[in-house]
Amino acid sequence: MINKYLYSNGLNIYFDGNNTKVIYYLKTLFRNKKIYFNIVDHPKDADVIITSDEDKYKKNALNINEIVFEPSLDFRKIVQKMFREEPIFLGVDPGERTGVALYYGKKLILNEVISSWENAIYFIVGILKEFEYNRKIVKIGCGNLRSADELKKILQARFDNIEIYFIDEKRTTKNVKLKGKQSKEKDKVSALKILQRDGRKVI
Repeated sequence: MINKYLYSNGLNIYFDGNNTKVIYYLKTLFRNKKIYFNIVDHPKDADVIITSDEDKYKKNALNINEIVFEPSLDFRKIVQKMFREEPIFLGVDPGERTGVALYYGKKLILNEVISSWENAIYFIVGILKEFEYNRKIVKIGCGNLRSADELKKILQARFDNIEIYFIDEKRTTKNVKLKGKQSKEKDKVSALKILQRDGRKVI
């Protein structure tokens, strides 16, 4: 199944300690942000380490005392610990049901479907704002050119460090045959394929 594959590529989090309040809070934070994650047993496998002794680790450690239980502030602290050097890549399949896929480095960390189009715009802008200091590469499927152009203009107005490409959507869901509640998986797959394609740079 698609979801099983995606979760195997999520962020790896290691908790150095057994503070159940913090563990529960951060798990909920990542789920609410729709970020895929795994809890790992060894710090060497972790993308981010939550600890009370960050001197113990060379990088990617967030001191538990820095957590203030304000979701936006805490998520930004984690982002700044982890996502500092490489660009982020966002793929968008726009429409009333919008597929969104987010890569950082070689990790797929988000793949969602958002309804409606207005909510999708709000979600996309919100995600990109979390990665304030990173170069941003956004690939937008242009099957619905009006929506693609609307999103381009919004992103262009809000972000300086951004590159936007329009991508041909043909055959992005050719091999996906799902029905009913699973039909939204087609939009997830389409967003992933859009992200992997080359296209026309528009900004």
